[in-house]
Amino acid sequence: RPGVRVVLVHDPLRPYVPVDVVDRVVRTVLADRRPVVPVLPCSDTVKQTDEAGVVIDTPDRAWLRVVQTPIGYPAEMISSGAVVAGEVPAGAVLVTGDPKARRVASAVDLVMIDGGLT
Repeated sequence: RPGVRVVLVHDPLRPYVPVDVVDRVVRTVLADRRPVVPVLPCSDTVKQTDEAGVVIDTPDRAWLRVVQTPIGYPAEMISSGAVVAGEVPAGAVLVTGDPKARRVASAVDLVMIDGGLT
C-alpha cells in the first residue's frame, strides 16, 4: 500500500514479545533500509551431524544466534519480490531480542511461562 514503509512478519507462537523489541526492529528497518531480525545468543551446545546421525562437529556458539520475531522488512523489498516474507536473507541486520519473546509451542513452554521462568 502507498505510504507503508515497514512490513513485520510475526510468529503467533511468540505471544509475549516486548514492545521495545518491535520498536527496535522498526527503527532499524527505517534507518538501515534492510531486513532486520531480533536475536539472542545461543546458550545451548549445538552439534552438527551427518546424514547417518553421527556427530561430526560442534560449531562455535560465539557465531550462533537464536532468531526471534517480528522480522522487519522495508515494504518496497516485499512488494518488489526482492525478499520473501518470513525469510531471513543474508545481509539482514541483527538487533537484540528478549528472553520473554520465547516461542510457546509445547506444554513445557506453557509451564515455564506460568511458573514465571521467562
